[in-house]
Amino acid sequence: MKPIARWSLTLVVIAALVVDVFVHFNDASQFVGLPSPSFITQYGLFIFEGCLAIVAGVALLVRADRLTAGFAALVMIGGAFAVWFYNEYDPGQLLGILPDMVDKDWHSAPYKILSFVAELVGGVAALGLVFVLPKRRTAGQLLHRKSTAPA
Repeated sequence: MKPIARWSLTLVVIAALVVDVFVHFNDASQFVGLPSPSFITQYGLFIFEGCLAIVAGVALLVRADRLTAGFAALVMIGGAFAVWFYNEYDPGQLLGILPDMVDKDWHSAPYKILSFVAELVGGVAALGLVFVLPKRRTAGQLLHRKSTAPA
């Protein structure tokens, strides 16, 4: 059961990360040239989120362990939180260095709801993956383990 669960959860996380990358790179073009109170722009935030999703996906494919699954969960849940937070509050007013991106309309960006759902589903699947994947042994544990082979 564990290998099936592991691969199923991994596929769900990778699919959600692909959706996240597509949505953020696609929607980033809407924010080119908009004013910002600092060097942090709406365009830059969207590209950064897309790049984080790429890094998380590649890391999960290259080395699927609890650390990479946790990183993927952090990226996905953090992205979903950002969508919700910007829908409810204006971080630009709260922090000053962030752009004013408050958006009370869930249908304003073409793929906003798709991104939010994919990030939630992918985040929950990544958290599940953290619990399904085995613990990695440290070098010290590998060196000091007892051999089960006959002498």
